[in-house]
Amino acid sequence: MRRRRFLAALGGLGLAGCQAWPGLLNPCRPARLPAELADHELTRQAFAGLRPDYLWDGHVHLLGVGDSGPETWINPALLRKLAHPVQHAQFRFYLNASCVTREQLKQGRADQGFLERLLALKQAFPAASRFMLLAFDYSYDESGRRRPDLSAFYVSNDYAARLHRAHPEHFEWVASIHPYREDAVEALQRAVRDGARAVKWLPPAMGMDPGDKLCDPFYEALARADLPLLIHAGAEHAVRGSDSKTSATRCCCAVPWSMAYGLSRPTALPWGRGGTWIKAPRGLLSTTSACSNG
Repeated sequence: MRRRRFLAALGGLGLAGCQAWPGLLNPCRPARLPAELADHELTRQAFAGLRPDYLWDGHVHLLGVGDSGPETWINPALLRKLAHPVQHAQFRFYLNASCVTREQLKQGRADQGFLERLLALKQAFPAASRFMLLAFDYSYDESGRRRPDLSAFYVSNDYAARLHRAHPEHFEWVASIHPYREDAVEALQRAVRDGARAVKWLPPAMGMDPGDKLCDPFYEALARADLPLLIHAGAEHAVRGSDSKTSATRCCCAVPWSMAYGLSRPTALPWGRGGTWIKAPRGLLSTTSACSNG
């Protein structure tokens, strides 16, 4: 089933009510695997020979509805079932996937519920492993103006850094800084000081073209900081935001150390100045199945 059709089905699901579809919802079982799975031969083989302190999950999203403070935010449109059925269904789907209950949402404890589930899942992993928590910046336009109206959700760098400080044995964190921000370079410097391990972008949802010259000062600062850039490639359908139709929705390779990303000016980017680029394809559709340089 194509992703668009699946999301359309989710829209109908949101109107009909998720409870009417048994088997589709996450039953939110205990975080630890049952003994028969934890002790299974395939599970043991998966972890055999791995150093627990090298086991870092590099793509763990943080989410919040803002009931714990202004460090998290979700677009109110996602809460309106009739006006935005598909987006609302996605929101409910993700809420259930994270085991945040309707009661917690009504009681203003959704953010805390999300964190509690995340901690429970982490404690089921080997003790020395880490989750890398992803912040998520607002959408910005080319004038550097913040656009909450074109943003799906927001998780501040301060929030991700604070959870890392509160639980250093469980969490590292990844900053999210929109390159069109007037203070983008300064925000990157703050993130480095606060211990960020990388920077995360989701260009179509955040309203940016990674090949735009507006990004160049940020690329230069990123190379100086020696931080990797975790960047999504392809057309975005898992998260709605500005839904920008730029070269960010295409796929081509011009990246020396990692995988590909769709760019309008691949030769103008600072490959020769260093930097690590990581392509994250989840939740995306790419118009090509293979990538080539140039």
